[in-house]
Amino acid sequence: MSNEILFIAFLLLALSLPVLFSKGGKMWLYIYIGMSTCILLPIVPLTAEVFGYTVSLSTLLWAPNFLATDILAEKYGKKAAHGGVLVHVLAPYLVILLVHSVLLFTPASGSTQIHQSISEVYQYSIKITVIGTLVYGMSQFLDIWIYDYLHKLTGEKFLWLRNNASTLFTTLFNNIAFWGLAVGSVLDNWLAIALAAYAVTVVVAICDTPFIYLAKKLTPLDMKQPNNLGDTVR
Repeated sequence: MSNEILFIAFLLLALSLPVLFSKGGKMWLYIYIGMSTCILLPIVPLTAEVFGYTVSLSTLLWAPNFLATDILAEKYGKKAAHGGVLVHVLAPYLVILLVHSVLLFTPASGSTQIHQSISEVYQYSIKITVIGTLVYGMSQFLDIWIYDYLHKLTGEKFLWLRNNASTLFTTLFNNIAFWGLAVGSVLDNWLAIALAAYAVTVVVAICDTPFIYLAKKLTPLDMKQPNNLGDTVR
């Protein structure tokens, strides 16, 4: 199967997951963000040739997090969306702590190679985690502010505008800053990778528009009962 077909199939899957999780409610979206963030750590260095461009495969998993926080902002407001960002920022550190704690054990003779491989992957991910969470946190808080500002201006209209405008503006900063700081010292073509990653983000942002409209039409389970968390639901 070609990379292009896999790209399209995985993109549809990645965009469907936040919508499916949104049906469960706000906490399920937090779970989705945490899960996708933890999976991101070991695959950030992976790249592939897709439609003639070298793209980071992690972008396909990372970009839908903007859809998840946009759904949180649309359904539950800015405070809930900020909670999603905090989950994304804190989850990698928990993974790093637990993985490196396990790696302190002396491996049995039959698992020495696996132990070494996991150690190499997650040793690399410490730098990725620090840079990624810092840059992502800044860009996501900006994304939420833009989204919320446009929401106040447009009300319930122009969902496509606030969804795309906020994501496209902030992910340009995110991609250039992240790839420059994370791999700029070891990869000469980091800017090309960053721009290719942004191109993927643009594709994801355009493709996620019908998904956020679908999520808006769904009634989450936690909206069918009184809200016990003290947040204002839109």
